[in-house]
Amino acid sequence: MSYHVAHFTSEEGRSFPYVYLSNTDSGDILESYANGTDDKLKIYLQGGVHGNEPAGDQSVLAILGKMDANQTWASSILDKADILVLPRYNPDGVSYFQRELATSFDPNRDHTKMARQQTRDIKKFVMDFAPHVAVDFHEYTASRAYGADEQWLPAQDGQFSAMKNLNIHKDIRALSEDLFANSIAAAMEAHDLRWSPYVTGTLETDDIVLDETTSDAKMGDTSIALSQAVMFLYETRGIRLADQHFQRRVATGVVMLEALLQTAADNAEDVYRTIESARADFIANDYDIIITDYPEETQIDWTYINASNGSLVDVPVTFLNTTPLHANLTRPRPVSVGDEYPVYRIMG
Repeated sequence: MSYHVAHFTSEEGRSFPYVYLSNTDSGDILESYANGTDDKLKIYLQGGVHGNEPAGDQSVLAILGKMDANQTWASSILDKADILVLPRYNPDGVSYFQRELATSFDPNRDHTKMARQQTRDIKKFVMDFAPHVAVDFHEYTASRAYGADEQWLPAQDGQFSAMKNLNIHKDIRALSEDLFANSIAAAMEAHDLRWSPYVTGTLETDDIVLDETTSDAKMGDTSIALSQAVMFLYETRGIRLADQHFQRRVATGVVMLEALLQTAADNAEDVYRTIESARADFIANDYDIIITDYPEETQIDWTYINASNGSLVDVPVTFLNTTPLHANLTRPRPVSVGDEYPVYRIMG
């Protein structure tokens, strides 16, 4: 393990410490690692995008602690993968305990325009590493009440979703859902933790509509996935809970992270081969680009906590299922974009 500080700083001049874990000497990981010949998996872990969601950086640091405490296990992971860890994406936001950057931009909504220099710096940092597998770690608002009488509270210890954008190669999307998502779910259940896909939903009505993770490319997680990588959004109970349930939510984060690392290591050859082949095919093919898409509306039961007595209840909801999405507007792929659009080079 080696400790580094990035060559760029935040909007208010704060540093970006990061950790690189490897059992091989790969030189300077920021010098076009993407063009290297190493056939090991590359995994990227990121926390602290929103400064008022500390469980992200806490969980990322906790998994580092677990690897340090069990170096036999850590070595077995590093035999198969190199890992880059950026615990705190938004140090200014953490300092102010606010969601946004110092300039009030939401750092998780700036990945198509890339209006902020901080976004561009971190994007280049990540794309130079070119991860095969990655995680973006957040918290969700556990105190947000659903129902006409605010009678239901979210029950999930952790929510996680693979990225859904249809411009991610189909083999990578299948790998994400069939291998990784199932393994993470099994790990959660083995630890008696409740889980679900990541959702947002309607409030102040008993007719709840839940939206599963969308394909929005301005989100940081989707943006990384569009580099043709397995990418997960992790969310744990946290916002507005202060230090309540600290141990449980960090433990949840560690369980999800450990499951991802173990799954990647156990299936390293297949994961590497699938992603590298998908990347080559994505470069070579001339498939249309998906511009817009729509989910499939389904009716399911969703588990909530009864706010009046703490019991678990299954509530009928309308679930807008994005696994998979369906395309409704496409365009031919452009031949090239040229040097007049330098932002595309930053995107990798």
